[in-house]
Amino acid sequence: MRVTNRSTTRNYLKYINNALNKQQETMDQIDSGYRVKSISDDVASGVQNMNTKAQLYKTNVYKSNVDSINDSLSTVESTMTEMHDLFTQLDTNLTKASTESTSTTSRKVYGQQFESVKTELLQLLNTQNNGKYLYGGSNNSSAPFTTDTDGNLVYNGIPVADIQQRSDGSYYYLDQNNNNQPTDVPMNDKVYMDIGLGIRMTGSSVDPQTAFDVSYSGPDILGFGTTSSGQQNNLFNVINQITKVLNNASDSTTTSDTAQLTDLGKQLKTMSDSFLTQITDIGAKSKFLTTISDRLEDTADTLDKKMSSLVGTDSSQAAIDQATNTAVVNALYRMGSSVIPTSLMDFLK
Repeated sequence: MRVTNRSTTRNYLKYINNALNKQQETMDQIDSGYRVKSISDDVASGVQNMNTKAQLYKTNVYKSNVDSINDSLSTVESTMTEMHDLFTQLDTNLTKASTESTSTTSRKVYGQQFESVKTELLQLLNTQNNGKYLYGGSNNSSAPFTTDTDGNLVYNGIPVADIQQRSDGSYYYLDQNNNNQPTDVPMNDKVYMDIGLGIRMTGSSVDPQTAFDVSYSGPDILGFGTTSSGQQNNLFNVINQITKVLNNASDSTTTSDTAQLTDLGKQLKTMSDSFLTQITDIGAKSKFLTTISDRLEDTADTLDKKMSSLVGTDSSQAAIDQATNTAVVNALYRMGSSVIPTSLMDFLK
């Protein structure tokens, strides 16, 4: 069989082009770090990689949610610690103010201090984090805490002293404008965030075991309503009562004021101790979220490695392939000088 120069040249060019393409392909893999550029390059690995990438995206979203919640919790813990420090300071001052020997003038001075703490406490209750009121339930539009003309605390427009709690934990008040019908406290719905616990819905409600409650209700923080004996059951309102007694002190009411301040002091101390347990709960939640965040980070690392093994470039193998491809191309160049015209060989080089 006769092999023409034209056939020889054509075959040679095909071999050299294949070798150059393989060399370029290996260079691209080394530069990009990916062995597979499209699913068609390796269908099985490509499909697995897409599924793994989707899992990685979800994992990163969960971790972002967890870290965001934990950041908010840090602010909650910080502000609640400040509040407790204020309660401790007030307890100390009240002990001094409620003694029989304390003069009327001194009691009024203590009253001014309590008034100042009330202002500071109100500011802490309206603390924002990333544009969200920490203790406003689902209220993100306006400061959730204000005071009425008598100095008592108002939450989302409802006097805290009027708020009651149902057996399911939800809060309501008796609406005087609607025949005293039980009405939900406005903007106090729970707000949940998905942190990868397999969120589930029961009707239109989120199963609280499968998501994280990121809302903090005002009544939960400082108390609500009144006691069976008609006493205020909210820390702020108790402080407001103490402030009034101190500001209205007179020589003629010293004995009765002392008794009243003593009783209010006991109530303040009991409620302050209860408030402290809430701070401990915040710390436990933060520890739980840190554990979740660490687990999600480990999961993300595992998924990253899996993606690398599916479509990533094996740098050692790629280096070997590149050296082999270069050797083949050089060998074909040398071979070409004997099988095709010199002028064409010079052009190829």
